[in-house]
Parts: sequence; C-alpha cells; structure tokens
Amino acid sequence: MGLPLKTHFATALEELALKASPEGYLRFHKLPHRMGSDFNFNNIMIHYFNIIHKSNLSTDDLPDLCASAQFTVTAHLCKALSLVFEYVEKEKIFLTTKKTLIVSGGVAANKYIRGCITKVSEYYGFNTCFPPPKLCTDNAEMIAWLGLELLETNPQCVIRAKDIPINASMPPLRIEDRWPIGIDIRNELPQMSEKRLKASSIHGSTPLIFYFKPKEKDVEIESEIYEKSASLIDC
Repeated sequence: MGLPLKTHFATALEELALKASPEGYLRFHKLPHRMGSDFNFNNIMIHYFNIIHKSNLSTDDLPDLCASAQFTVTAHLCKALSLVFEYVEKEKIFLTTKKTLIVSGGVAANKYIRGCITKVSEYYGFNTCFPPPKLCTDNAEMIAWLGLELLETNPQCVIRAKDIPINASMPPLRIEDRWPIGIDIRNELPQMSEKRLKASSIHGSTPLIFYFKPKEKDVEIESEIYEKSASLIDC
C-alpha cells in the first residue's frame, strides 16, 4: 500500500484511512452498545477481527476498513465525551468561562481523532489541548518507560522478576487492573444522553447533529446546532 514496512500500526491505519472512498468510513463501521461513560473497545476489536477473518477482503478494501475502524473508535469516544459534557453543563460543574479538555496517550497522536474530539469539545465551550505528537505514546509504552526510569533512579522500589512471590510462604503480591484517578463519578452520570449525538456528524466539516426528545412530544427531532470549524490547540 506504499507504506514503509516498519510503520507503526496506528500510523499505518491513519495513513491508509486517508485513501478511503468518500463513504468508506461507514462501510464496515458498527458502534458497540454503551451505557454511561464506560467504553466497550473489546466489542469493537472483535467486530473488526471477525471482518478480517470471515470476509473475503482484498488489498483494495484496506483503506475503507482502516477508515471504518478509525471512525468507530472515534465515534465511541465522542459519544461518551458528549454525555460527560452534557452532565458537566447541566450540573454547572465548571463555572469559569475558560474550560479546557486535555487529551493525552496514544489516541491523541491521531489527527482524525484530534479533529473530531475538538469539534465536540468546542460545541460545549471547551478548548482542547493536546501534547506534541511525539509525547502522545501508547500507555503500555509509557508504563514500560517509567519502569526503565525507576530502575535508573530508584531501583529499590522495583520488584524484579526473580523476587516476585511464587509460593504460599511468601507475602502475596497485589495487582490492580484499574486504579482511581481523582474522584470516580461514573455512577452519578446518566446512562443515556438527553441529546443523542449522531455519530456520522463528527466526520469532516459537516455540522454536528443531535437527536433529542422534547418533553411535550414523543418524537425525535434532528437539530443541526454546530457550525463553527474545529481548531486544534497544542500545549
């Protein structure tokens, strides 16, 4: 496909997605079920693995497949983000007029994801700040690098492989797959947004579209209520 053999997977996906057909980002996309602010990336992964293994794809299909995968992940992020922004706005959590969303990690290196997140953030009055792409690395890589730094500066706090408890006579080793950062308010968030973001409207320069149900009517109304062009803020 014209990409260097040693191109990082995420970079290759983003570059191939740029070669997709105009509607290619919708060709294979399927959003997973999501309630509240929790994500469901496992279902996204399974969906695309099934397509790769069960469909008779050709090389010509790869750009559309990459664009669809990129869009699906981005729409999943933006829908959860919209729900949280809606809650923050309703509860008046940030009273200051200067509100900033900071996005980091591997996903923040993707220009498409940056643009879509910025588009949603601006609608809710948030500036969006991204570290330079060279600092937007995968979480696993950052954790591994932290381990290297600890070995250099404070090796006493690192448990080496030979010292990991492996029998009942040794003290147990506690491992947490998740650790809270700040106050966890997930249980306070609504399960569904009052204004449902239309996923395809995050794509490109089209205005954001929301569906909502007025209290006096049991019908959904489509509302195009975002027309500003998205801009990126690097920090």
